[in-house]
Amino acid sequence: MKRQSGFTLIEVMVALVIVALGLSALITTAVRVIGDSYTYRERTLALYVGLNVITEMRLSDELPDLRETEDEVEFANTDWLYTARVIETEVETLRRLEVDVALADDPDSVIRSVLGFVGQPRVGDEANQLWSNPSSADFGPRDRRRDDELDADDAVAEP
Repeated sequence: MKRQSGFTLIEVMVALVIVALGLSALITTAVRVIGDSYTYRERTLALYVGLNVITEMRLSDELPDLRETEDEVEFANTDWLYTARVIETEVETLRRLEVDVALADDPDSVIRSVLGFVGQPRVGDEANQLWSNPSSADFGPRDRRRDDELDADDAVAEP
């Protein structure tokens, strides 16, 4: 009687079960990664929406009133709903801003909350003047000198 070489049916079935378990774990991981990337994208875009709201309040010419506002904006081809609360702080000229951002079609599920502060704008102060005319800025005696006017003390000794 000749001895045949090869795998038995049980060995093949065990190998197929092991391969199937490995592939199902791989597919499960891939699906989870895709879902997580969508969630991270939403959270990042919601952060940008919240930061934009805070920036708009900071750029206004007046200290915002203590209130709560709700509005809808379109950003990155998505409709977002935000709720912005302006809250009083212990400092009279400083306000706390809390912005909750959600998808417009699911307003009860806040995706991201963003926190910021805004102070009383000081129109005409030194920083605003420097911003509007940087060539007239006086940054101190060392910054007004040209590179060829360096003192001997500023020279770097070569080894």
